Amino acid sequence: MKAMINREAERRGKYLDVKLGTGGIREIEFTAQVFQLMRGGRIPELRGRSLLPTLDALLAQQLLTAEEFEVLQPAYYFLRRTENRLQMWNDEQTHSLPTTLERQACLASSMGFADWASFEAELNRHQQAVAQIFQRVFALETQESQPMPEHPAIQALLHSRLYNTLTDTGRSRLNRLLPALLDACNALADPEQALERCLRIVQKIAPRSGYIAMLADHPNALEQFVRLVSDSLWITSQLTDHPILLDQLLDSRQLYTPLDREQLGAALRLELERIDQGDTEQVMERLRQFKQAQVLRVAAADITGVLPLMKVSDQLTWIAEAVLEETQRHVWETMTAQTGVPTYIAAAPEYPPIPSPSPARGEGSKIEEAGFAIIAYGKLGGLELGYGSDLDIIFLHDSHGTAQQTNGKKTLENAVFYARFAQKIIHTLTTFTPAGRLYETDTRLRPSGASGLLVTSLNAFRTYQQEKAWVWEHQALLRARVITGSERLRAQFEQVRHEILCQSRDRAELRKQVIAMRQKMWDSMASKDARVFNLKKDPGGVTDIEFIVQFLILAHAHEYPELVRWSDNIRQLDSLQVAGVLPTDTAEALADAYRTLRDRIHELSLQEQEAVVDAGQFMREREVVRAAWVGLVEQ
Repeated sequence: MKAMINREAERRGKYLDVKLGTGGIREIEFTAQVFQLMRGGRIPELRGRSLLPTLDALLAQQLLTAEEFEVLQPAYYFLRRTENRLQMWNDEQTHSLPTTLERQACLASSMGFADWASFEAELNRHQQAVAQIFQRVFALETQESQPMPEHPAIQALLHSRLYNTLTDTGRSRLNRLLPALLDACNALADPEQALERCLRIVQKIAPRSGYIAMLADHPNALEQFVRLVSDSLWITSQLTDHPILLDQLLDSRQLYTPLDREQLGAALRLELERIDQGDTEQVMERLRQFKQAQVLRVAAADITGVLPLMKVSDQLTWIAEAVLEETQRHVWETMTAQTGVPTYIAAAPEYPPIPSPSPARGEGSKIEEAGFAIIAYGKLGGLELGYGSDLDIIFLHDSHGTAQQTNGKKTLENAVFYARFAQKIIHTLTTFTPAGRLYETDTRLRPSGASGLLVTSLNAFRTYQQEKAWVWEHQALLRARVITGSERLRAQFEQVRHEILCQSRDRAELRKQVIAMRQKMWDSMASKDARVFNLKKDPGGVTDIEFIVQFLILAHAHEYPELVRWSDNIRQLDSLQVAGVLPTDTAEALADAYRTLRDRIHELSLQEQEAVVDAGQFMREREVVRAAWVGLVEQ
């Protein structure tokens, strides 16, 4: 179709046909329709038959920029009015501009211009602006495909069984892509690695020739594809396993600008509103597609240096939070439609009164709706997620008193409801579907570990933390925070967390237990090979810094309660420095070492490599950490 437009434009004169010529009506229509064809399956607003509402939808979806919209909409009005005036002349179906002076003057006058020259200047302005957008969207070819390169890997593909099974169209598109692909790879520092990774994906997507055509027809998308794949084995694997992510490469403005926390939540809710909420399988697929697309955007911004380390972790954490929120909402709505919501008759309050967002039902009644919360631990709790991180989570509810049951047609005891509710959340997150798995989850940090109840009441959680929890569990609680839950339950959890962490402790006994736990971890998980350094687990690594911070906070929080405000390591270090527990130079040195080591862990993760380097690397950081460990913990 593009080639036909080009031939028509050449035959009729580049700008003489307001419909089929360069910058004409057809180019505006095709610009909108290509997005309708690619995204209409997932975005119902793009399924309309009329152009102008479609342009509005493209702007709302950020598939067109405001600047592009301000070009295309006025141009469409102008070109359509011009077409109407042309067809009024002899009531004929024509789109060609007049060539006689008389008709040129009449057309200009009918369009509100004083003369032909001023009308023609305005027409050309619109056509050239439309043509520029059309060129960017379709990347029209200006020359024939290059000769096929004599490269062993490419020649092997051309003589493979895969190539011979392709349709004529598929082979033609692949033949067009390969020379451009090799040129793009040759421009990089390691062209052979880049080509090997790219061809791995090309072989996977070759039968779906639309993806091949997308890369062949969009030089910018091809350049981004080659760069990202070359820089990250993780991205290579993602695109190989989920080719739908290639759509993200089309728009560099969105690819390198990850959404903030609020935007992520809004975007995911909008995605889910477009599908049948009763179709859990489809909801699970859309959650996975959303997560993969957003993480790819983070990785792209990370690789290109747009996002620093701490922002990368923030982004990955926000994506997980948005997914958890919508997963909980979907499961809640699905279950409560049958069972109603959990309720209870309140007994005497065990906590200072906290206003409930849901008033009691029935005048004078003590019936309350029970709350539910997902508590994040570990990297999720500490806002430090990596690309392959698990989600360490536990589930709490605040049901207590009597008559603890749901209020729907199918009545369940609250404990049964919450157990099923948590199981369904985990199922939604961890089940493999055609789009993969959302997240691995670990719930072993709940009271009593793997042998304990999957969902615990807040009262039982508080009792366990006060009477039975080990020191390492209080260390873990330092990195805990609420992800989802009612305001009442959030406040009550924070109250419990504050009480537990700010207890006065025997410092000698605390030191003994922290050292013993760290030694146990060194013995079981540290490198046994002296030639390598595990950035996380070996002495002088990330875990040592975390243990130093946790020991100091647990030792001093009864004096300085503000130390337990934050759950992330960097702000905890800042708090220790502000409170005077840590000297400024020591706090800054540990923070710098922490960021440096974690930055390298991110880089290795993008190459699908373990967090292990040569033992000679990061000696300065390791010495800083070891000195702090000896001076602050072992003293």
